[in-house]
Amino acid sequence: MRTRTCRTLAVGIGLAVVGTGSALAGPVNGATYVGSMPAYGTATYHHLHLRLHSHGASIVLSVARNGRTVTVRFSTSYPVMYCINNEFLKVQSTKPAKISSSGSFTAVITGKFIVQGGAPAVTQTITGHFSGRRVSGTIDTSAGGCGGVSHYSASS
Repeated sequence: MRTRTCRTLAVGIGLAVVGTGSALAGPVNGATYVGSMPAYGTATYHHLHLRLHSHGASIVLSVARNGRTVTVRFSTSYPVMYCINNEFLKVQSTKPAKISSSGSFTAVITGKFIVQGGAPAVTQTITGHFSGRRVSGTIDTSAGGCGGVSHYSASS
């Protein structure tokens, strides 16, 4: 009887570990992840460290109910870039990004200072990896001479 109890306990612990590992492999379906914007970034030219002017922004990642896509946005209409800018974006657009089976994604947010046609003034590529209730990655901003790269993390 004691051997059977130990075997049952060992199988139960093994299943719990396997279940925990698979839960950490990707996002929580339907969850919203929020994180503060970083204070520093690395400029795209000469790898200089420049202060990021994020205007107290947060990054918000909304996972679809089926867990297959994520929509990324910033909580401010000011561009999150690596130079001083007091203008806010009139148009920001993004599309849901596919989440791979390993929990990785790449999303793009474009922004314009005026409501007109033409190329976006700011393009931000957000890459990341979900691990259960946490996500982390990089924000790569391309905005003429103000571009740069920074890291972020968020939780649900």
